[in-house]
Amino acid sequence: MQYWKLTSGNHGFKEQFHSFISAILNIGTSDVSDSESIKRIRFTNAIGASVSLMVCVIAPIYFAFTHNKVMLAAAAVDALVALSVLPLNHYKQHLTASLVIYFLQCFAVLAFGVILGGVLQLQFMIVFLITILYLMFKNKALRIFCLVSAILTLAVLQTIYYLNSVELQPIGLGTGYIIQSLALAGVLFLILVVSKPYVHSNDYYPELERANRFKKIFIYQISHELRNSLNQVYLAANLLKQEALLDENLKKNEYLIDMLRYSSIEAKNIVNNVLSMSRIESGMVEPTVPTTFYTKAFFEKSVAVYRLMARSRTLTVKLMIDNSMPEIMVGDPLKLNEVINNLMGNAIKYAHKNSTIYLRITGSGKTYHLEVTNKGESIPMEKLTAIFDPFVTNKSNRNIEGTGVGLSLVKRVVTSMGGKVAASSPMPEHTMFTVVLPLQAGKAEDIIEEEDEMDIFDCSLKIVLAEDNEMNSLLLSKLLQKLGCKVITTPNGQEALEAIEKHSPDLIILDSEMPVMNGEQTLLKLKADNNAIPVIIATADAFAENQGRFTTAGAAAILSKPIEPKELAKVLNQHVKRRCDDLLQSQ
Repeated sequence: MQYWKLTSGNHGFKEQFHSFISAILNIGTSDVSDSESIKRIRFTNAIGASVSLMVCVIAPIYFAFTHNKVMLAAAAVDALVALSVLPLNHYKQHLTASLVIYFLQCFAVLAFGVILGGVLQLQFMIVFLITILYLMFKNKALRIFCLVSAILTLAVLQTIYYLNSVELQPIGLGTGYIIQSLALAGVLFLILVVSKPYVHSNDYYPELERANRFKKIFIYQISHELRNSLNQVYLAANLLKQEALLDENLKKNEYLIDMLRYSSIEAKNIVNNVLSMSRIESGMVEPTVPTTFYTKAFFEKSVAVYRLMARSRTLTVKLMIDNSMPEIMVGDPLKLNEVINNLMGNAIKYAHKNSTIYLRITGSGKTYHLEVTNKGESIPMEKLTAIFDPFVTNKSNRNIEGTGVGLSLVKRVVTSMGGKVAASSPMPEHTMFTVVLPLQAGKAEDIIEEEDEMDIFDCSLKIVLAEDNEMNSLLLSKLLQKLGCKVITTPNGQEALEAIEKHSPDLIILDSEMPVMNGEQTLLKLKADNNAIPVIIATADAFAENQGRFTTAGAAAILSKPIEPKELAKVLNQHVKRRCDDLLQSQ
């Protein structure tokens, strides 16, 4: 029984010790999303804490042999300054912290070299500094500056040793040997601290690589199957919506059709979030594409779908755009929509019934604030920062579904646009998410007007559609027929080639995954035969690198499932308008 208590106590102490070390290493990493930056911050914390610990162990031993107060004072300053990297990192002064610990060691080497003369050979400390500068700094110019500084420090130290003209503390041979051994042990300790995480990481790299490969395969398979099913639901809902506008009997069920459409949109957003997170984790961050647009029209369009979605849950959505916002602004519409989709979807999901959700847009000098506020269960204070971590939710209510991916994605997307996001509880039972982004006013002449792509077709287009899924084939062909097209359907690429040769279509739509001959193989065969008919690839594969293969093979456009009717019409218009004009002129 006593043995159990002893081992249990040791086990508890070990856990507390590991927690303490982890807390020190992670100081300043809470709001950092980039894994490389987190590694550098942890590395700087580790060096600062280790140098301070090393000095605190060696200095008292040295003082016991020499009673040198100057050396003790210098060591105390070295330890305190080394520890200063922890508060610097805490207050987000990450570069300053790295520079402080690096140049502190350069100055410490010179100071101890002056005090001890040639007794303590400190060249190996300079070699250590040269080694770690590539781990501490990312900027190439800064690396070169630090390298030159270390070499100059080494040159000055060698000059001191060569001249042997400065030695403030004469010590005996035995004492010098002990001090040198302690210094060497200290450097070895620093090397172990630095190298252990990288050796550990290298040991597990093959397993991590294999796990990431399996994860990518899993995400691909799941997303592919989900997107195909979502495509069927979404296309069916859109076709029903069109029928309801013309059929009085269907109009009474229009709200059910809208619920079906918006549920499929919400499901699509969840799948897109998972895929976006997967791409970001792989280091593939989409670049920000500045576009000029009308401020009010953009945000009105963004929240329109959520007004209808909220109505089905007895909620109200109010958009308020402050007069401080310019009439025309520059931003990335795709990334802004991604942020709004997740924040509005989250607000609707957690809002109390019969309440109002507010989206406020206000300008503030060179930035603007996008605030989404809802009335619902308050987020505990301890979760307000952690809520942006992956797979963290506030699901005390088990009836509320959620993956915990959306807010993490919001933070990453906002950061990629040079902004910040925060959560707060301005009053009881209210939660507000605030996004701060750079504000740039735009000019009217830079706006590219979009025409209504759904009303462009005034001639019959002949299209060969290759799709092995019968439901997808039926729904997509019906949608194309609604757009005024004549459709010949085939279940695979081989039969599509035969239909193309027989019917000479104006355009070809190929599903990417089919038996006998898939979309890519069919496309390559068409291009090898110098076939100039535009080919559109419809795919449930959302990975950019895979879609790039289709473009390289000669695809005129890529349609991601679930297919948006307006996007389909836009693509058709882009690639067959010239052909359509030729047909009209020949009539």
